[in-house]
Amino acid sequence: MAFGTDLLLQPWSTKNKPVLLTRFATVFGNVGMLQFAASGNCELFAFSGERNPYKDAKFGVLQRGAWADMRLVDGDPRRASAY
Repeated sequence: MAFGTDLLLQPWSTKNKPVLLTRFATVFGNVGMLQFAASGNCELFAFSGERNPYKDAKFGVLQRGAWADMRLVDGDPRRASAY
């Protein structure tokens, strides 16, 4: 499962993205929502073969040359409230 939205193409509606992710956290849990919003898209792109715009990138690791979004949280996201 991967998170995708056309909201990013409409600047007036980007404020809704955090609201959507918070709602997903109530269903999938905090860790599941983070995986859904980040790593799921990497796995989805891998299925596109030669059309994959990121085929030369390393994902899912923190090392030199890798492409990554990092989310830093204060505490353990497995124990935090979804709100």
